[in-house]
Amino acid sequence: MGAAAVDALHGLLHRNHRGPQAVAQGTQIDGTWHEGRTVRKLGRKAGA
Repeated sequence: MGAAAVDALHGLLHRNHRGPQAVAQGTQIDGTWHEGRTVRKLGRKAGA
């Protein structure tokens, strides 16, 4: 994600864009889910 942000900023600076832009631009970065032990298991809510 950091590389995409740097690329976007580099493009703006290269085109001499400064300050807020008139039209908002978004970037979508696709990801993948990897099952593992680092995600905690969901349990019952406290007091339920």
